[in-house]
Amino acid sequence: MNTAAGADNTIVMSDRTADPQYTLSQPPAPEVLTAAVLAQLADRGWDSVHHVPAPYGHYDHIALGPGGVVLIESVRLAPEAALDPELRTHLLADARVVRERLSALAGRRTWVQSMIVVWGPEDAGCVIDGRCVVLDGSRLSRWLERRPSQLTAGDLGPLFAAVQQLAAGSESAAAAA
Repeated sequence: MNTAAGADNTIVMSDRTADPQYTLSQPPAPEVLTAAVLAQLADRGWDSVHHVPAPYGHYDHIALGPGGVVLIESVRLAPEAALDPELRTHLLADARVVRERLSALAGRRTWVQSMIVVWGPEDAGCVIDGRCVVLDGSRLSRWLERRPSQLTAGDLGPLFAAVQQLAAGSESAAAAA
């Protein structure tokens, strides 16, 4: 499925077959909303992969651009709901695993920033504790674009190839080494 967001933040999904998971009365899943925002950043040097196999389940998104590597978990919150504190703990552990896996595949160490993108009726703001960022989905594009440059064009190619290997699940040879 291809996703894109228009200037008015309308989500456009195209697929040859209708996805029964979504109906007109049901808002798009938070993963779809995040993927649409990430797709808009492609012309600014950001690439992303979605629904990446993980040792347990999957990673929602791995974004890679001049501002580094970002592991993103997308969530929807009901009004006045709070994030599960365990989500941050698990995401930090996942970021460590992704960092180790990418380092083995790309042959270089790189920091992986963990991020929780919140989609809901209220602006979740932005909270950064140094290791995990929690921010409202409406702020994702601006936050990624404003990240200080951490990777050169020469760094991005091998790292994106490693991210694609993770997404394809074809890293078993590197993990066995």
